[in-house]
Amino acid sequence: YFDGAQPYKVLHTLWYHYDIPKTPLGASLLFMNIGLQAGEKDNPESLTNPAKTEYQQLIGGYIAYHPKNWSFEGSYYHQFGTTIEQESQKGIKLDAWMASIKAQYQATKQVGFVAGYDYLSGDDYFVVRNHGGIGLVRHKAIKYFNPVYGSHHKFYGMMDFFYVQTVKDTFSPGLQNLYAGATYSPIKGLNLSATYHYLAMATSLEEINKTLGHDIDIEASYQILKDAKVSLGFSYMASTETMEKLKRAEENEDLKWAWFSLVVSPRIISKKW
Repeated sequence: YFDGAQPYKVLHTLWYHYDIPKTPLGASLLFMNIGLQAGEKDNPESLTNPAKTEYQQLIGGYIAYHPKNWSFEGSYYHQFGTTIEQESQKGIKLDAWMASIKAQYQATKQVGFVAGYDYLSGDDYFVVRNHGGIGLVRHKAIKYFNPVYGSHHKFYGMMDFFYVQTVKDTFSPGLQNLYAGATYSPIKGLNLSATYHYLAMATSLEEINKTLGHDIDIEASYQILKDAKVSLGFSYMASTETMEKLKRAEENEDLKWAWFSLVVSPRIISKKW
């Protein structure tokens, strides 16, 4: 058992999807019930007590509309119930939400464009000092939305600055992600993409700007063989003074990251029935 971990014990999921016949419109509904192991940090016996479980719920929906060369998507999810406070490992009330919209346009077979906006609610009660620790004015409920299962990398920039959104003791000022990008496939098997992210806090804190930074991601992939693909990418993150204060690290100002991968996925056994 480790502070900051998410010790899942129970998971119930109910998902329903429906595509309207003869139309490019579909929608999904989702309900989740998640049980987390709780305890008291100063009482080691309580941390290993299997009977202590706190439950949080998530409910929401997703809608997609794909007319011809266009694609429009939207979603809204609400979290409520009880989650685990990192500092004390006790249960604390949860009331958070997130919403997103996305639009894509396939201009030609080779060229496409995408733009969207994500909003994850956050907590208001921070005291962000120029030096020292980050303080909390109140700690009665969690207001920041936690995507829970770590899909942040796909949505909020390749640099993963917001993979773990918590800033202090289960509290976070939330996140806004405004992005736009383009894709280009000049020849068969070759795909190029570039995406820009404007990142900001969701809540307003005293004497601190909302803007967290600007992220640019460039990727390229090529299918060299039927079962092999080469991919490479470059990411650049220009953070602001706000990011430095929240992360408490001056080296976050100007970061670059490059990567290369070779994926081989042979078909070992194949049989049709």
